[in-house]
Formats: sequence, C-alpha cells, structure tokens
Amino acid sequence: MNEHALVLGATAPLTSIVTEPADGRAPSAAVLLLGAGIVHRVGPGRMYVRLARMLAERGYLTIRFDHSGIGDSDVRRDDLPFEQRTVKETREVMDGLAKERGVDRFVLMGLCSGAETAFRVACEDPRVAGAVMINAQGFDADEQWIQHAHNLNWIRHYRTESAGSAGSWKRLLTGRVNYRRLLRVLSHHLTGRIAGRGRVDEIAERLAGQWRDLVERGVGLLAIYSQRDPGLDYLDLILDRDRDRPTLEAAIRKEVVAHSDHTFTMMRHQQQVADAVDDWIRSVAPA
Repeated sequence: MNEHALVLGATAPLTSIVTEPADGRAPSAAVLLLGAGIVHRVGPGRMYVRLARMLAERGYLTIRFDHSGIGDSDVRRDDLPFEQRTVKETREVMDGLAKERGVDRFVLMGLCSGAETAFRVACEDPRVAGAVMINAQGFDADEQWIQHAHNLNWIRHYRTESAGSAGSWKRLLTGRVNYRRLLRVLSHHLTGRIAGRGRVDEIAERLAGQWRDLVERGVGLLAIYSQRDPGLDYLDLILDRDRDRPTLEAAIRKEVVAHSDHTFTMMRHQQQVADAVDDWIRSVAPA
C-alpha cells in the first residue's frame, strides 16, 4: 500500500492521510475513518491505522483525517457546534475526494462519536453506500434518553453477569457495592416506568425511522459493540420501536466483541473488529 498526506476541507484545512493500494487502481469506493471524540486520526490505540492499511491491501482507498482543532488540522473561525461541524467537515472531505480522485461512493466508519457522525452523514448524503458504527452511543443528547439507556445497561449487566458471579454476591453481602445505583436500577426494572418515558419513546421512534430509511435506501449497516457497552442497549431501544423489528434487525449486521473495553485496547479485540469489517465490506462495496 501507499500512504501520503492530503489537505482537504472548504471551511478549514483538514490534515488527512490517504492509504491506497500500491498498484494505483481506480477505487470503486472510498472508506472514511471518522474521529472518535478528541482523538486524532490514528484512532484509539492506533486502530484506525491498522484498519486503513488492511483495507488498502484489500483494494480500498481509505482516508483518516483530523477534524478542525484536533491533531494537525486548523481551528475553525465560526462557532458551529461539534456535532454539526463533524458532519459538515466529513461531507467536505467527501467533496474533496470526489474532485481529486473521482470517487462518488463512500463507506463511513467510526468509533463512539465517530459512529454518530457516520450515522448522521449517512442520513443526509446519498453518496454513502455503507456505515460501520463501532460502539455507537446515544444519537441524541437528551438526558432522560441517556439515563434510561444506561439503566438498561446496568440491568443487563446485573442479570447476565453479576447474578451468576460468586464475587458479585460476596461484594453485595460485605457491603462493597454501590447500593444507591443498585436500588435505582432495580426500581427502574421493577416498575418499568421512568420520568419522561414519553420523551424516550419519541426519540426511539424517530431514530428507528432513520435506521429504517437507511436500510430502505440500500445503505449497508454494520454495528460493532463491546459486550458491556451501552451502545447495545441504545440499539435495542431503537429497534424495539420499529414497526417490524425482525425485518429491520435482519438488515443490520451486528457483531459483539466479548470482554473488550470501549476502545478495544487489546490487540486481539482490534483484530476481531478488523475481521468483521473485512468480511462485511466486500458485500457492500466490492473493491
């Protein structure tokens, strides 16, 4: 593979690294690796570097870039909120690649907030052929929505892991446990009600509609999660509000990496992510 630097972006110069096959073949699609929060273009644990080089070996042109004010990219001169500017800058990079390399199909990939950016751009831009969302979080900043999903996450943890763990029972009996959180989560589980549940349902239904729109447009979707990540619970909430959950769920490929942390620190977990992407992308955008 070959790598070189490229500056793209109409509003602010965005420093990018292009990784492409050594034979210089014309790409059928470009893969954009989108920044995870304030982490620059290498990604957490350099995961984006490994993904880019693996994809270049498979025949894909891949670009990873720093959003404005992060890494080597200049700061913006406006006051556009982070969520809006990441979408705008991603589309500007897509425009630049279309002009420079003649690419008109894109696969977007990101971890955490990068996954949310991939989702938002996919909803807006018809050039997106696929999106890989790795530990995607809430898709909405509403506090009640976030709290509800995190309560569900703790319920899943207590039910599937702690209930069968001798160590967890020992910590409970010896008082080495957060009783306040435990009582709050159990109360939430037993009553099935939270303040503002109508707001939670409203957000879930809106997001379910957006996921379905992407599927009906033919956008390939790969959702990768750490086993304990709240992103799994957000996705479950969203799918549960769709008019035909089994059909929608079948159209979204989901991979769960057991025992991994949020940023896939261990090399073996990064390899599992890479393997899932490698297997999926060929069916969405053949190299």
